[in-house]
Amino acid sequence: MAKGGPRPGSGRPKGSTNVPRFADYVTEEDRKTFAEFMMSIYMADMNAAKWVGDHLFSKPPQAMDVTSGGEKLPTPILASVKPHE
Repeated sequence: MAKGGPRPGSGRPKGSTNVPRFADYVTEEDRKTFAEFMMSIYMADMNAAKWVGDHLFSKPPQAMDVTSGGEKLPTPILASVKPHE
């Protein structure tokens, strides 16, 4: 029978979930220049501005409410019913 437990070197590498951001690589002045450029694109084509913004700054996390209007859903009753013989 196989023995369980962690194996050295297995798993996801540390830092692999860190997504690089545009702001990490440019100066504040470059960001302002880019913002002005984006505003000029925004006036011409909103889809282009949205695409560039999503790819450079990444989309913000979107919370998903899986409850009923903010209230918790009732616990489902899980029962097996045998057919009548």
